Amino acid sequence: MTTPYIEPNFEIEPLKKGRLNGLSFAAKDLFEIKGHTASLGNPRWRATHQPSAATSSIIEKLLNEGARLKGLTITDEFMWSIKGDNVHFGAPLNTKVPDSFIGGSSSGSASAVACGDVDFALGTDTGGSIRVPASYSGLFGIRPTQRDLSSSGVFPLAQSFDTVGFFTREISTMSQVSSVFFQDSVELPQKFCLIQDAFDTVKQPLNEQIINYFSEIFSASFQYITLPEQFKVENLLNTYKLIQSIEAYQNYGEWYQKNKEKAHLGKDIESRFEWASQLTKDEAYQNALDLKKNFTIYLETLVHQSLLILPSATSFAPKKSSSFDTVEAIRSKTMAITSIAGLAGLPQLSIPVTTTKKPIGLSIIGPKNSEKSLIQFANTLLNQ
Repeated sequence: MTTPYIEPNFEIEPLKKGRLNGLSFAAKDLFEIKGHTASLGNPRWRATHQPSAATSSIIEKLLNEGARLKGLTITDEFMWSIKGDNVHFGAPLNTKVPDSFIGGSSSGSASAVACGDVDFALGTDTGGSIRVPASYSGLFGIRPTQRDLSSSGVFPLAQSFDTVGFFTREISTMSQVSSVFFQDSVELPQKFCLIQDAFDTVKQPLNEQIINYFSEIFSASFQYITLPEQFKVENLLNTYKLIQSIEAYQNYGEWYQKNKEKAHLGKDIESRFEWASQLTKDEAYQNALDLKKNFTIYLETLVHQSLLILPSATSFAPKKSSSFDTVEAIRSKTMAITSIAGLAGLPQLSIPVTTTKKPIGLSIIGPKNSEKSLIQFANTLLNQ
C-alpha cells in the first residue's frame, strides 16, 4: 500500500475567506510553491534544481478562496504516463480496486481524493492524466480547455496539450470548485452524439454497460457518429504521440542526457525519452501539426452542434500483477481515445459509472471554455 503523497505533511493555511471555506485540497508535485523544490516524480530532478521563488497562481487563487493545501502528491515521472506507478515512490492506492493501478500521471492526486484525505486535488492532463485516474478510481475528473500555463507556475510535459484540472468524489464539490476555477458559462447544445470509434475500443459487455448508464442518467435521444477516415483514432494517437514527444524532449531532453545514469528512470519513461531523442521536426512532424489543426476545426464545429459522449478509458484499471507489455498495450489503446479531446484542446468531464462492479468513467466533451457549464449540467442531472 503506497501513500498518495510525496510530502504528506506539507500544508498551507488559507490566505483569505472565500467560496471554498472549509475545503482541503492536495496538489500534484509539479506546481511551483515558494521555497519548495518540485520533484516531477524523480528525486534526481529535485536534487539538481533550486526551490521555487514564487507560488503557482492557481494554488494562490485557491488559498485566497479559503481552501487549505494539505499535501503534495506523487506524479508518474515527468508526467509521462497514465499508468499510476512510480519506480521511486510506488503506486498510490486505488481504494476501489486495491490490486489495480489508479492511473496517472496524476496518480497521487486521484488517490488522495479517493481515500477521503482531501475534498479535491489538483492534477494536470496532457494525454489523459486526469480522465484516466478518474475512470479507474470512480471519481469525477475535469480536463479543462487547453490553456497556456507558461506563466502559471506549473511544470509542463507538452505545452500543446497541457491543462490543469482536478478530481472530486461528488459532483456538488466539483461544481463548488468550478465557481473559482472557471469564469465563463457557455450555452451547451441540446443534442448528444456517441463517438462510435471510441466505444468500439471497449469490449462487451462493458461497452453496453457504459451506453446503458448514459441512457439512464441522460434520458435523452442520441445518435452515433463515426470519425472521418483521416481522423481514425489510430491516426489521432500517432499524431498526438509525435507532437507530445518532441515537446517533452524539448523541455527535458537536455537534462535527461546529462542525468540519465543517475536519474534511474522507470523502464517505460526511459524508453519514451530514448524514442523522443531520435525525433526531428521533419515532414512527418509538419503533417502531424496539419492534422491536429484540421481535426481541431472538425471537432470544434461538431461540439457546437452536439455534446460528444465517449468512455473515459477503454477498460477497468489494469492489475498491478499485469505484465509490462500488457499495461503498455492498455495505455496505447486508451490514449487513442483520450487524444480526441487532447488534440482539439477541448474540455472533457469524466463521470463515474455506478452500475459496474469496478470503476469506469463516462465522458462528455463540450465546446471550448464550457467546463463550468458541463459541470453544472452534470450536477443537475445527477441530483434529479
